Amino acid sequence: SSANPLIPTGISSQCSTFLTSLNTDSSITSCIQPILSATSQFGPSGTTNASSSAVTAALNQLCSVGSCEQTIRGKLSDFYTACSAELTGSGANKNVVQTYDWLYVLTPFVNAACSKDDNGKYCVTQIESSTGSKNTTGSSKSVASSTNDKLALVQNNLASDASSPFARRATVTQNVTAALVPNTTTFATTGLAFLFLTPDMTANQLCVSCTRQVLSAYMNFE
Repeated sequence: SSANPLIPTGISSQCSTFLTSLNTDSSITSCIQPILSATSQFGPSGTTNASSSAVTAALNQLCSVGSCEQTIRGKLSDFYTACSAELTGSGANKNVVQTYDWLYVLTPFVNAACSKDDNGKYCVTQIESSTGSKNTTGSSKSVASSTNDKLALVQNNLASDASSPFARRATVTQNVTAALVPNTTTFATTGLAFLFLTPDMTANQLCVSCTRQVLSAYMNFE
C-alpha cells in the first residue's frame, strides 16, 4: 500500500489528508527540529548522560530558537477543522487525539523547559522527583537524592523505542527506521510535562518560583 503507515486508519478522508500534509509540513518541521536536536541525546537511544551540564547545554541550544507559537496555533485550528469528528464525541480516535495533544503541548512544554528560577538556573535542572515511596505521613513522595537522579527521570520517561503499533507497522511494511514515540503513560502519571510537579508534593517543593513559571507557561498558552 502507498498509504503512510504512521497515519491512523479508520478516519475520515479529510482528516487523513490533513495529517498527511502535516507530516510533510516544512513549517512544522522547522518548529520541531530544534526540540528533536536538543532532546535526542537524552532519549532511550541517546548516548549522553543526563548530567546538569549536558542538559544546560541542550537547553541553551533549544531556548535560543525563536518561538513557533503562531504557527502551532494556526495548525491546531486547521487540525480541529479537518478532524473534529475524530477529536470529539463518541467517534473520537485515540491516536488522532494523541497527535493533537502533542502538537498542543509543544509550545507550553518548550516554554516550561526554558523557564529559570530566581537564580537564573533552568528549572529543569532543579526538578524534584515525583517518584519514590511516600513518607511516614503519606502526604508527599520522596525526593531523588541527586541532580543526576532527577535528570535521569527525563531520560527514562521521555519516550519509548518504537512502542506504538504504527511505528512497528512502518518498520515491517515500508522498511522505515523505527521511531521514538512519546511515552504517553509516563507523561500522564509522572507529571513530566510539568517538570514532574505533582499535587501531592509538599509546600516546600511546590511553593517556589519554578512552579509559577511552569504553570504560567501552560496557563498563558491556554
